[in-house]
Amino acid sequence: MQKNYVESLPIDYFDNIYQKVKNAINYEENTCISVMYGQSNKTIYKFLIFRLQKEKYINNIITYNQEVDSTEIVEFVRKKCESAHNKKIIFIIRFLENIKERRDALEKLRSIQDQNPNKIMFITLTDHSPLIDPESYSGYTTSFFLNFIYVAPFSFKQTKVMIETLKKYYKWKIPERCYKSIYNLSGGIARIVKYVCKEISDGKSNFDDYSYYINNIQINFELNYLKELIINTDTNKLNIIGLTNKSGLIKSRLLRHYFNKYRHKEVLINFPYLSVNESKILTYLVINKSSISVDKISSLMKMTDDNFSLWAIYKIMSRLKNKVASKYTIKTIKNFGYIVKYNK
Repeated sequence: MQKNYVESLPIDYFDNIYQKVKNAINYEENTCISVMYGQSNKTIYKFLIFRLQKEKYINNIITYNQEVDSTEIVEFVRKKCESAHNKKIIFIIRFLENIKERRDALEKLRSIQDQNPNKIMFITLTDHSPLIDPESYSGYTTSFFLNFIYVAPFSFKQTKVMIETLKKYYKWKIPERCYKSIYNLSGGIARIVKYVCKEISDGKSNFDDYSYYINNIQINFELNYLKELIINTDTNKLNIIGLTNKSGLIKSRLLRHYFNKYRHKEVLINFPYLSVNESKILTYLVINKSSISVDKISSLMKMTDDNFSLWAIYKIMSRLKNKVASKYTIKTIKNFGYIVKYNK
């Protein structure tokens, strides 16, 4: 019988995350594991569960997943503690980013923990948002987490290890000479690495023709998600997340190409006559969930090698306001940037 994929992974996979979690358990530290979507959130969860159970490190591990558990998290934890009969429990909370009133929930969970000293601790898995808004991952009177682990996109060395595990498990044929190209194409983003490898194994290894890979449903899904993340996230935070390099360029060449070519559907349908740069900027405005600064627009343009001055952006915006007035009102926010609104 073939092993499950996580059983085939080396024990120090994901930058030795298992040892880090074990250390946190030893010191009874609540731990927040932050993983950008597409960077193996589900695999990390299964990997940790498998390792903890295999080594029988602790027997009483209880997972809370809001997507399948109808009970509110605080009540869920309270009931499990009452029925545990003083046994030590490790709660693994998945998708913490989706829990409503998160700070209030963490405050109450800490109170339950204080009432059960040395009996319960928490390991949570969430998306990249603790890097964007760390305050929202603490209680009101307590920091709650003593240990924070961020699983960033892989380095080239880590990407090589991932490729080797995929080759071994799926019996994919991927020449070693392709490893560097796979890393450059993916930027170390796990989902893109996996499905680029699959395309190569299926015989599609033309690294200059991005359409091979963009047409893959899984890769396209990830690129679309990352496009939204880039537009709606502070530029400096993108470097912390690991999507851009120190120069502000998008690391993944595939994502850089996709981002450069992408236009919002409404922009293409309603304003096909706009110039390339006008349609780019209007796309940013339409996708952005709030106002967008001139500096942010400039950074987005430069992420794909476009060297754009602030003056050029002002000139484009001046023209764009009139060109799209039939559908959008673009308002100038003094000393900041712009916001777009639909005309009724």
